[in-house]
Amino acid sequence: MFEKITRALVISAVIGVGLTITGCSAPVPLLKQTQSGQAEGVFAGQAPEAVKSALIDRCVSLGYGIQEASSNQVVCAQALKDREQLFAQVMLGNAYSTPPQKKLQFTVYQVANGTKVAGQLWVETQMAFGQIKRAEMNAPAQVNSVQELLFSLGAK
Repeated sequence: MFEKITRALVISAVIGVGLTITGCSAPVPLLKQTQSGQAEGVFAGQAPEAVKSALIDRCVSLGYGIQEASSNQVVCAQALKDREQLFAQVMLGNAYSTPPQKKLQFTVYQVANGTKVAGQLWVETQMAFGQIKRAEMNAPAQVNSVQELLFSLGAK
C-alpha cells in the first residue's frame, strides 16, 4: 500500500515538473523534415558495410554496447544512469524490472546514390515475466540528437 502511494506521489511530481519545464520552452524545430519523422540521412557513394562500421564505431565511442549488428541493422544499447534511470524506472518499470536501457537503432540500406540510414531512439525495460516495456524518444530534440549524429558521420 505504501509503495503505491509513494509511486503515485513520485509520478505526480514528475508530471508536474515536466509540465512546468515544457510549458516554459519554445518548440524545437527538426533539423531535417522526413516522411517517417525519424532521423534519416544518405551517405553518397558509400557502401552499406562502410556506413555500418562507422555507426558501430560511433556507438562504441559514445559508450553504447552493440546489441545487434546484422546486414541491415545496428542496435546500440546503454544503461541509463542516475536521474534518467530513476525517471525511466518510475514511468516504465517497477521494483522487479530490469534497469532501463537507452537504445539506438539504425536501419541501413542501399539506394541508387549510396547508402540510406534511418535512426530511432527509445528507452526500454523488461518486466519480471519477460514483457518488454518501451517508450519512444521521438520529441524533436531527441530526433535532432540522432540526426546530428548522422550528419557528423557525413550524411546529407
